[in-house]
Amino acid sequence: MDNAVNQNQLTVAEIKRRQHGAMIRQIEREQSALSEEFKNRMVATLPKRMAIRAVSEWESLLRNIGETGANLWLLEIGDLAAKCLIPADASDRDICDLAQQKAKEASSLLQTIKRKNGRAALERYCRRNDIEQPPAKFDDGQAIARMTDEHWWRRQLRRIHSEQSENLAIALGYVHAKAGPYCSNEALSRRQQQNRRNRNTLEATELVSEDGEIMSLADIADSGLANKALRRAELMTRAKGYEEIALDLGHVGLFVTLTCPARMHARLHRSSQTNPTHDGSKPRDGHAYLQTNWGRMRAKFERLGIRPYGLRIAEPHHDGTPHWHMLVFVDQERKAEVIAIMRDYALQDSPNEPGANKYRFKVEEIRRERGSAVGYLVKYVCKNIDGEGLESDLEGVAANESAARAEAWARSHSIRQFQSFGVPPVSIWRELRRIPREGIAGAPAAIKEAHEAAQKTEEHQADFASFLRACGGVGLKRSDYLLTVATEDKQIQGRYGLSVTARPVGVALTHCRERIFRSNRRVWTPFRRAKAADALPPWTCVNNCTRSTDQAVTKNPPWWKPENEWESTAKDADGFLIGVFTGPLWKRTDSVRQHGTKEAGKRMGSNASAPARLPPDHNRMIGAFEHGYQTA
Repeated sequence: MDNAVNQNQLTVAEIKRRQHGAMIRQIEREQSALSEEFKNRMVATLPKRMAIRAVSEWESLLRNIGETGANLWLLEIGDLAAKCLIPADASDRDICDLAQQKAKEASSLLQTIKRKNGRAALERYCRRNDIEQPPAKFDDGQAIARMTDEHWWRRQLRRIHSEQSENLAIALGYVHAKAGPYCSNEALSRRQQQNRRNRNTLEATELVSEDGEIMSLADIADSGLANKALRRAELMTRAKGYEEIALDLGHVGLFVTLTCPARMHARLHRSSQTNPTHDGSKPRDGHAYLQTNWGRMRAKFERLGIRPYGLRIAEPHHDGTPHWHMLVFVDQERKAEVIAIMRDYALQDSPNEPGANKYRFKVEEIRRERGSAVGYLVKYVCKNIDGEGLESDLEGVAANESAARAEAWARSHSIRQFQSFGVPPVSIWRELRRIPREGIAGAPAAIKEAHEAAQKTEEHQADFASFLRACGGVGLKRSDYLLTVATEDKQIQGRYGLSVTARPVGVALTHCRERIFRSNRRVWTPFRRAKAADALPPWTCVNNCTRSTDQAVTKNPPWWKPENEWESTAKDADGFLIGVFTGPLWKRTDSVRQHGTKEAGKRMGSNASAPARLPPDHNRMIGAFEHGYQTA
């Protein structure tokens, strides 16, 4: 009897064990299915390469930190991907197509609502697409013109695509010392492609001045601060001027490094592994943190009567998190006070984390016997501009690639790399360099001295220290400097309507702005020459060249129509104006009639040979140029 009872109990226990096992396996299958569905949903909008990386990282986290932590990480990736208005692997052509679509949608929306509410409706449409609407300084007409223009949408979409896709790349581990230092390879490629597009446009575009001089836009760009060598030289000239002023005043130079807390770093330094304390901060969040801290430091300095001056440089860590290098000049007697204030604010956030005292705030006094301030700074300036004079950076990356990556990083996250503080605006210096010597005749002594300092001649180099002295020194409020940039409001008819803009026209004394010493500026108009392959023979019969019997006559392309000749002359395939002439080019006196009027097709001036309209077999640009047509 007892044996039978025991046997029954064993049977019941076995049944329960099997039921329990089946239930566990069912739960595991359901959890696996839910986990698979969750995984697929989170990576659905990612490009294939990023999706594979996300799944691999998620599976690794499942083994190492458990399901909860792994799922939270994948959920963050899914949220980042969902916020991307444009796929991370979208090409520039895709962005242009989307911009055209958004502009059409905005135009359609505008037509379906009352005109008086048009701006508010379009602003809501921009916010739904995470696009920053035009600022309030634009009137309704100008704002609406922007929000319905595909070129405006193109600029906005390029900016947010660059930042959003880069944030996603950082989260997925494509940005660190063992993958792509400072920025992802895609961000570097995007920036290089943009530079090539810009360069091609500059080289294909020429400017004609009001007196008929023609120059390549690329040549003009190379002669300005778009030229990296000139930009680097100007920064070093300014830094040298700060140091000379500091020596005259008996001030001491400090080389300071400010770094974000550990929670803002996506990756660990040596191993490049995921930082377990990372709170999801983006590079722009890190830069905003540093800006806020520096603002608090300067406010404390102002309250205590301390006036530091110098230059700061923002550059990335290997994982894209920003840090600042600062060249700070202060009074020798207040050096310890300045260091204490800066250290206090730098360590207010997470002061007890490992390495905070060692890495978050570093300061080194510049000693003349060991080197100049410019010597301390030159490495960081070159590293972030063109890599000139350097072989590699701290991560072992070649200097030229390191500089290209630093530039791509700054553009992707809209971070300003260089900024001065406590000194007169550099725009005054640049305006002075545009003023001819005869333009300062009868000028006050301060303007004469500043102008002389800004000029580079065979006898002497430009002297930024003398410029600072002429402006009244350093550490002053902007309104207390002796010189200022003179501006005038000008009406400009642009793509988005008539706007009034304050344009620099020269320099003036701060307390006497009415007397302006004008800089030398000329009005230039862009156009594009026709390509050699599209050049056509002149319509006139005058030809001093020997013509072979088998010389072919190039015909117009199949899309050309006589009624579209004015439009073809005015714009190229990209919509770029290629012929806007506001004055005579070769001392012509015949009047130029406006494009689009009924008289536009009539013969013009005293040139009896000018055709009623441009003939079919005539080069468009040359035809408009020779006969004085205005194609604006």
